[in-house]
Amino acid sequence: MSGEALGRHGAQAFREKHGLGSQPLLDLITVVEQKCECDITVLDGSDEAHGMTVRHGGTTIIGVARSRNPMRQRSTIAHELGHIWFDDLRDATARTRWAERSPEEVRADAFARHLLLPLEAVESHARSREVDERLLSDLVQTHRVSAAIAAIQLREAGLIDERTCVDWTRLTTPDWRPVSDGRRFIERSRSSPIRRAHRSDC
Repeated sequence: MSGEALGRHGAQAFREKHGLGSQPLLDLITVVEQKCECDITVLDGSDEAHGMTVRHGGTTIIGVARSRNPMRQRSTIAHELGHIWFDDLRDATARTRWAERSPEEVRADAFARHLLLPLEAVESHARSREVDERLLSDLVQTHRVSAAIAAIQLREAGLIDERTCVDWTRLTTPDWRPVSDGRRFIERSRSSPIRRAHRSDC
């Protein structure tokens, strides 16, 4: 089974286990801390740094890089949760996840996308309406994901082709400003949900 399929099935199993249906996970931090008994902390890091997971004894800590983009922080937390779900941390050694692209990383990426934006939710939003950038915007706002994640999930659902997916992944969320009090993120946005850009803001 491919990493994409394993990640999708893992995310579905996680949602089913915890009775989450296909609803948006608006308070992802609380879900992770309560359902998985993990702590989440904000760390300073380089531009390439997104997140890491540390397990020591009976304690698991997810570290997420400080960022002006809470969509990235949410996807990073979901990605690290994928590593925990698939038991990628079997020993007490801290394993950083800054830039590695192993099969486990690919699987965790898929887990994160399907956890934050299940295909069932994509299909529900798309029912009886035109598949356009307004639909993309609705998915971004409702599920608090990047335009790149929403575009990939639309492609995975068979609703857009590869060319459209590539084009829409270049859209970004505009100037969301996270404020961290050490464990929570407060998100503020301007009126426009997405905008054109030269690079993905996933």
